[in-house]
Amino acid sequence: MSKDNEPSMDDIQYHYDKTKEDINKHGHSIKGIVDGKGHLERPLAYSIGASLTTSYEFISFFPIKNKGLSIVARVINKIIDLIKLNKFEVDSKIINDEDIYYLPVVMYVLKDFEKEAVESNWARQLKKDGFLSEFSTDNHQLVCLMFTDKNGNLPWDSKCENFWPDICPLPFLASAEYEITGDDNLMRKAEDDLGLK
Repeated sequence: MSKDNEPSMDDIQYHYDKTKEDINKHGHSIKGIVDGKGHLERPLAYSIGASLTTSYEFISFFPIKNKGLSIVARVINKIIDLIKLNKFEVDSKIINDEDIYYLPVVMYVLKDFEKEAVESNWARQLKKDGFLSEFSTDNHQLVCLMFTDKNGNLPWDSKCENFWPDICPLPFLASAEYEITGDDNLMRKAEDDLGLK
């Protein structure tokens, strides 16, 4: 990186070559980044290349420091492997499968406008004009994985601890809660907090 935190041409070339190598070897690559500006800044992991064989790319707002990236990458890798074997159906649901992760994981298939927001604000390399865009399809579906707290409380559950309710943007959490459970508790709570009725 240069002094002004802009990547140098060498950094960009290395990133491109490493991604290409990962995709050639594994079929996809998992990236970790802190992206977005201001209140939108979030740590996240995302796949690139998976859509070439599965029609899906995956994203998870997840703390990526220390072992974080390897944990979320392991979950994404397992799901991608199962999809390739036709042993996993991608739809919005709660995954309770200890072979994937020892706690429940929320899987939410983003709507097109949500996908566009994610790819504009965070996982920009999945956009058509991203410098790694050749490694994913233009028409992939984007799937968001949301994790529970250490006690297995879902991020929209009032008992959910720590940062999990805040790490994923509220609109995606609320949409996932409604689509999966039929409840809109999270959105109603947000409206109450803002004084909206």
